[in-house]
Amino acid sequence: ALEYILLNKPKGVVTTVSDEKSRKTVVDLISSDTRLFPVGRLDIDTTGLLLLTNDGELTYRLMHPKFNVDKTYEVYLDSELNKDDEINIENGIYLEEGKTAKCRIVFPESKNRRRVHLTIHQGWKRQIRRMFAHLGYHVLELKRIAMASLRLNGLAVGQWRKLSSEELNKLRTEIGRNHGNY
Repeated sequence: ALEYILLNKPKGVVTTVSDEKSRKTVVDLISSDTRLFPVGRLDIDTTGLLLLTNDGELTYRLMHPKFNVDKTYEVYLDSELNKDDEINIENGIYLEEGKTAKCRIVFPESKNRRRVHLTIHQGWKRQIRRMFAHLGYHVLELKRIAMASLRLNGLAVGQWRKLSSEELNKLRTEIGRNHGNY
């Protein structure tokens, strides 16, 4: 049977099924009789929303760049993000792999430009930290708060829950995988 678990990943936990250095993995935090795999990765020092499933097709559609799945992160910076840098990040920054895709920045508190909500489709290694570092900022905290229509909805750090059928149906509709039609 297909299983879908949403985890609020804590810091210090690796997003793998097993770890050669014997560090705690995201799979250690959940209890399931099914072998589940994380959908994408969050760095060891990044917290937040992580889906674990054994649904290979759903995983492919959530991760493949051609499906343009939104992933939103809450970013805490060491200094205020100025307007020019905000525009640069939104339009794309040149990193070693090339130019980052356009993204969206929102400030959840109008007077606080150190707390940023950033929505991207890409998922290059440590991309968000590198984008800000490129412009001289240090990311103090990074938390994924959304992926497609999925939200943590008050799920505490380190806790997990099964996706509701409503969440799953909405997600499948969003990525064009509904009622078994791939």
